[in-house]
Amino acid sequence: SFIYINLFIQGMPSFLYENSKKNKFDWRKYESILRFYLYKKIYPYADTLITSTPSLKEKLHNLCHIPKSKMVVLPNGIIGDKVIENYDNYNYYCSDKINASSFDIYYVGRLTKQKNVELLIKEFLNSDYKDSYKAKLHIIGIGDFHSYFIRKYGNEESIKFYGFLNDPWQIVPSSSIVIVPSLWDEPGHVPLEALSFGHRVFISSGCSLIDFISEVKN
Repeated sequence: SFIYINLFIQGMPSFLYENSKKNKFDWRKYESILRFYLYKKIYPYADTLITSTPSLKEKLHNLCHIPKSKMVVLPNGIIGDKVIENYDNYNYYCSDKINASSFDIYYVGRLTKQKNVELLIKEFLNSDYKDSYKAKLHIIGIGDFHSYFIRKYGNEESIKFYGFLNDPWQIVPSSSIVIVPSLWDEPGHVPLEALSFGHRVFISSGCSLIDFISEVKN
């Protein structure tokens, strides 16, 4: 009776997203099943569950039947006024003072299924944006799909792969657009870092950072 269990849920569980379902032979599917069982059967016994965003709290309540009274939302520590101010500064993001021809697209992060990078690559290659603005897609990071992407897209003149960089923001110009196409992310550390540096950022609806951004800007 003198022991209290407070659990902090780090990251968005994959089973909470329909678009995260994997091939039946993929081990990640069974990992998701196990996680779902643990969340639903064990976590309700905790005294308090801590989540980073309101949407995760809502999803855990609806799918795992965890009482809302047991859950507390504590936003990620680096979600500060500067991040939200940069995003809400609509005039800054729509400024015509920057030459549109220099709007290159940057992806920063792991090259995994969750990050949905191949969809970004395909959409970029098939878009008019690439030709109209003479833009390039810069991909910074490594992961499960790194070798595959190099083999399949390494010869594309409009795509550049950098691999892992200790400080990727040193090479990302202020005129760039940082895109986060993740299937799911909680809350999304890359867009938080990008916004803190003042970059223009596009995020997918799977990134729960949208909980902290005005609906009119979504």
